[in-house]
Amino acid sequence: MTTRHGDFRVSTAEYLYARAENERLGAAISLALNTVAGTGAFTRSVWFSDADL
Repeated sequence: MTTRHGDFRVSTAEYLYARAENERLGAAISLALNTVAGTGAFTRSVWFSDADL
């Protein structure tokens, strides 16, 4: 595995664990961003629908 500190050997289990950890972090960030975006879209849709009344 290549890092900013150079090459070093890691086991397959260590590599897979690190990769899964990165994927979980990416999924958590995506979920947070999608939640914020969805909440904003819902709020705007409710606000615009109230303007028609």
